[in-house]
Amino acid sequence: MVVVKTSDVRGRQPADLVRTAARNNAEWCDIVCRLHGQAGTYHDGGWTVPKRSPPLYPDAVTLDPSASIDAISPNAPGSRPVATCGGAGGSLDQALEYVTSQNLERRTLATLGCITVVPGAIGAWRREALERMGGFPLDTLAEDQDLTIAFQKAGYAVLYDSTAIAWTEAPDTIRGLAKQRFRWSFGTLQCLWKHREVTFRRRYGTLGLIGMPQTWLFQFLLTSVAPLVDIALAWQITISVLKLLEHQDQFDGDALRKTCFYYLAFLLLDLGSAALAFVLERREKWSLVPWLVLQRFGYRQLMYGIVLKALLSAAVGALVGWGKLERKSSVAAVA
Repeated sequence: MVVVKTSDVRGRQPADLVRTAARNNAEWCDIVCRLHGQAGTYHDGGWTVPKRSPPLYPDAVTLDPSASIDAISPNAPGSRPVATCGGAGGSLDQALEYVTSQNLERRTLATLGCITVVPGAIGAWRREALERMGGFPLDTLAEDQDLTIAFQKAGYAVLYDSTAIAWTEAPDTIRGLAKQRFRWSFGTLQCLWKHREVTFRRRYGTLGLIGMPQTWLFQFLLTSVAPLVDIALAWQITISVLKLLEHQDQFDGDALRKTCFYYLAFLLLDLGSAALAFVLERREKWSLVPWLVLQRFGYRQLMYGIVLKALLSAAVGALVGWGKLERKSSVAAVA
């Protein structure tokens, strides 16, 4: 069982603000659960869902700082360890990706005032604004990104707090990871197309001139052509080895040296940006940085394939559903 406890919200905030944030969290979870065919129930001091909630969402939420987890636990499914707000979990590759890519990007976009997605795992919305927007959108697979863009189109500001932390259960298998990232990629494409009038439109400020274009550029365009770089490197190495074996006395490795030089320069630039991300994320472990090089071989190629699959599915008009992700309650309990 995964429970989000109100009193675990960091910082000393007025009780009414804490209750409002908790209620917002519960209503978000209830909407997602209803979309999956299971309605949650509000009890005294808490909200619970009768069956396992969808991946990455809690099974119960306390609605008051004084509410006890034990009091609402009998109404929640299972008797698995309880996880509360206060940390972040995930696999090694995903931990690196969040620190060096997503968090760094979100900091940059926040500075420019054009955040493109508020993560569903730990996002907060003003209720009156959400009601004015008609609630959560139901026509994309990335409802958090869809809503983030819609809010900014309507003139609302979206802020980023780097100190906000949430426990979340991340896929721990390649198959589960691929399904999750495919849904994210396809959902992002849906959002970009749904709000395509924003792109390059000055009236939407930095969202239209920077936020939306950079999403097209870095998440899809460059990712689509990036495999060609890997193929060129592999091809150059193969050709050079064959030439060396056939004509050792006439072998000229200048082309291979240039290829390796530029590839190494790319890796060093990548490591430099990762180091910057770790400087900003002071609570992260620097021991993860060396693994970034290994991540570029295997994990990165998997992401390339997923993005290409999403683009192909969108091009042919394939119907894509939410997908079922396995829940294992792998989030460790917090004392």
